[in-house]
Amino acid sequence: MSKPPDQAESSNSEPSNSEPSPSALVKAEQAKTELVKAASSSLSLKQKTGDAANRWLAKNRSLVLRQTPFWAQSLVGIMIGLGTIAVIGGVLFRIDEVVTVQGQLESIGGTVEVKTPAGGRVAEVLFKDGEEVQKGQLLVRFDTRQAADEQATLTDLIELEEKELKSRLQTIASQQATLQGRLDVLKQRLVTKTMISNELKKLVELGGFQKLQFLEKQDQLFELQKQLSEVVQQKDQLRLQADQTRLQTRKSVGQMSNSLRQAELQLQYQNVLAPVKGVVFDPQARAEGVLSAGERILSIVPQGGLYAEVFVPNKDIGFVKKGQQAKVRVDSFPFTRYGELKGEVTQIGADALPPDQKMNFYRFPIKLKLNQPYLESRGMKIPLQNGMAVTSNLKLRDKRVISLISDLLVDQMDSVKSIRQQ
Repeated sequence: MSKPPDQAESSNSEPSNSEPSPSALVKAEQAKTELVKAASSSLSLKQKTGDAANRWLAKNRSLVLRQTPFWAQSLVGIMIGLGTIAVIGGVLFRIDEVVTVQGQLESIGGTVEVKTPAGGRVAEVLFKDGEEVQKGQLLVRFDTRQAADEQATLTDLIELEEKELKSRLQTIASQQATLQGRLDVLKQRLVTKTMISNELKKLVELGGFQKLQFLEKQDQLFELQKQLSEVVQQKDQLRLQADQTRLQTRKSVGQMSNSLRQAELQLQYQNVLAPVKGVVFDPQARAEGVLSAGERILSIVPQGGLYAEVFVPNKDIGFVKKGQQAKVRVDSFPFTRYGELKGEVTQIGADALPPDQKMNFYRFPIKLKLNQPYLESRGMKIPLQNGMAVTSNLKLRDKRVISLISDLLVDQMDSVKSIRQQ
């Protein structure tokens, strides 16, 4: 009975002092031969493959890819790194989105003109052009010495005129009293003479008195009436003289009184004060100069007296809120030299304005409160005026950088789509 293969192999593998059988030797020789053939065929195939590859490389040497240089690898790495940083920065970092709008300066209450209530010689000017002054600050001091002397002189002249008028009126009154007494006597004599004349006339008619004598009495009566008329006329002339004297004196005193009031005003307003807080511009007063009453000394732009009115397009008005900050540049003055103003949104228009010749788009008026009504350059303040054109950068919101880029791409895609549709 034969053994199982495993047992046979195990029995064969066991050490034995007996020599291998002939059949086992034959099998081992055959296995060795097969291994040699396989190895030789493998070497032959490898050699053939290598020869074919060498022939192909010889024919296609220009197509062989060479290793990328180190500098190119570094450049690619840097670009990838920068791209990664840019993407991360675009997500993390935010920037302000602003809209540039146009407008002009408007005045709330207008500029304030400071005038002198009384003329005089300027003793001292205490301000400079472009200087900011406070309310109640001393601006101009007048020389009051001449006004004081003039006041004293005019006061004496007025008193003298009044005394002279009183004296003249008293003289005229005395003359009038004398004439009145004479007039009373003449009237009494005229009454008597008239009665006598009437009686004599009756006697003449009866023949008891000569007519010649009667005519003489009539002449005396007429002379008396003439004297009475002259006295009345003199009395009227005295009354007219008194009226003219009063009128002339009052006129003279009135003129001197006006001059006196002017001198008193000069003394009262020897100091001119600033009526409001603001910035001085266009001064007219000069030291040792002479100003007339009511003449302008200077003008003041009140602080907060100017605001900027700008116009925001319809597409951006939704992001504008009260209290938003803005930067305002005055077109008349270069920004690089004179700088810019700070503004704050204080009022937003309720209705959009239609397009016009100046601005061909729908827009909303916006009022910006300015931090100061002047620009500064090299230590000098330059006051602003109503009507000056301005350009304002109005901050709408802050956005991620990547959002701005994506918005631009979307806008470009929309533009391309609209072109294709057309």
